[in-house]
Amino acid sequence: PATCPAKGDDPTAHSTVDDQARQEGDGTPIDAVEVWDMESKRADFLLPAARFRRLRDYLTEQRRIPELVVKKAVDDDRICYANGRAVLKYEAINGEARTLQSIDLNDDKQPKRFCKGLPAGDAFFFAGRSFHEAEIICVVESPVNALSGAAVLPDLCWAATGSSVMVKKFGAMAGHGKKIVIAFDNDEAGEQGTKRAAEILSGENVRVVVWPDGTNDAYDLNDYLKAGQGDKIRNLIEKAGPVVSERPASTGGIVTVSLVNILSN
Repeated sequence: PATCPAKGDDPTAHSTVDDQARQEGDGTPIDAVEVWDMESKRADFLLPAARFRRLRDYLTEQRRIPELVVKKAVDDDRICYANGRAVLKYEAINGEARTLQSIDLNDDKQPKRFCKGLPAGDAFFFAGRSFHEAEIICVVESPVNALSGAAVLPDLCWAATGSSVMVKKFGAMAGHGKKIVIAFDNDEAGEQGTKRAAEILSGENVRVVVWPDGTNDAYDLNDYLKAGQGDKIRNLIEKAGPVVSERPASTGGIVTVSLVNILSN
């Protein structure tokens, strides 16, 4: 049977690095309330208890995510804390819990772990507005980037993939009539992931963020937030353009549009 951390458990004790076979699982939902005692975790956040303060401080001090954004994620039952790790809930678009991912707060460069046996192939970590309420869905790679985006543009839905497995994820996102902006990281893997996602979402209303040529001042959206440059996150999303096969040096390969124009297209 699928195992996942209960209250007091180490969430990596039954977890492994995600692989395509598991990520493309059957999508069996889990009971998130049974998996973790969210009422207790929320109370710890509000008190605040020392053990939850580590999670709050990691997100607000190290990652510079506003406390109100963190609190909303806690209130929405999307983040909790267990034994020195942030535990993040991934959901299907219909709101069903799919799996949990853990981040070691002592060393967040370590691989992010998913619960073994629980499929995340069609699931995302969400921040900002809900998928069904928002008109624009911004897709990023990590939950930290989803929270960073929500700190700047809270009226958009921010969806983190959490892995490189995309076929089932973006297949689930298609067909809802949403405007989708792909804002993957500023590296080669992010560029390749953007191309793959655009292929899967062919026929949808898709825009892609293209990081400015010749700049390496930010690896991802959170780098801008940590630097106090949230306006650059807004600019990236506002300037997201249609998918192009070639990237002209003079324009960076994007067509400048505003969020208003994205909504009206």
